[in-house]
Amino acid sequence: MAFSEAQLLGQGLQGIAENLNRARDSLTRTLRLLRESPTVFLPSHDPDALARLASGAVVAPATPRP
Repeated sequence: MAFSEAQLLGQGLQGIAENLNRARDSLTRTLRLLRESPTVFLPSHDPDALARLASGAVVAPATPRP
């Protein structure tokens, strides 16, 4: 899905996505979930994940533009 929180928030797709439409849909659905429910997002390749876990920092995605 995303290698880092920044990639998720920027809606950047992974270079290894087998199906780009599904990957885009996964990002969209995840961002929707994060807007609805406070969540600590911890992708395994994100060097800041441990600090976010320790501090309980939740993701704050921007509200989509209409």
